[in-house]
Amino acid sequence: MVASFAFILILLGLGKYLALRRLVPESAPDALNMVVLYVCLPASVLLNASKLTWSLDVLGVAAVPWVLLGVSTVMVVALARLTRMRRDATALLLLEVPLGNTSFLGFALVPVLAGAEALRYAVVFDQLGSFLILSIVGLSVIAYFAGGERPGLRAIVRRVAGFPRCWPWLLPWWPCRTNRPRRSA
Repeated sequence: MVASFAFILILLGLGKYLALRRLVPESAPDALNMVVLYVCLPASVLLNASKLTWSLDVLGVAAVPWVLLGVSTVMVVALARLTRMRRDATALLLLEVPLGNTSFLGFALVPVLAGAEALRYAVVFDQLGSFLILSIVGLSVIAYFAGGERPGLRAIVRRVAGFPRCWPWLLPWWPCRTNRPRRSA
C-alpha cells in the first residue's frame, strides 16, 4: 500500500518537475486530460462495471452521494440564510460540499487505500452518484444562481449521454445481472 501511494506521489512530483523545467509543452495537461476523459475513464468504467452484480450493496453505494447531497444542501441553505451569504458563495458551497474528485484522483487512490476490488464500487459511486449529481443538480444550481434558464430534461440527457465515460456504461449491464437464480426453461 505504501509503495502504491508513494508511486502516485512520485508521478505527481515528476509532472510538477517537467512543468517547472518546461520539458513538456504548456498544452500537455490538456492533452493528458483528453486521454483520461476519452480513453482511461471509459476503460475503467467498462472493466469495473462488468464485474458488478446488482445487489443492495451496490445500490447502497450509489445512494450514498445522493444522501450526502440532500444533507449538505439542507445544511448549506440553512447556513446561507443564517449568515446572509452572497449568492455566488452559496452556489459554490452547494456544488463543492457534496462533490469531490471521485474519478481523476479517486480512481487512483481507491486501490491504494481500499484494495483493487474496491475500485468497482468507486466506479458506481462516481458514475451513479457524483457524475449524475454534477450533470443534473450542478447544471441547475449554476443556472439558478447565475439567473439563467434551468436546463430541461433533453439538455441534461444530452449532456450525460454525450460524456465519454458514460458510453461504455450500458455495455456490461446488457443484460443486467442480478443475484436471483435464473428460471430454467
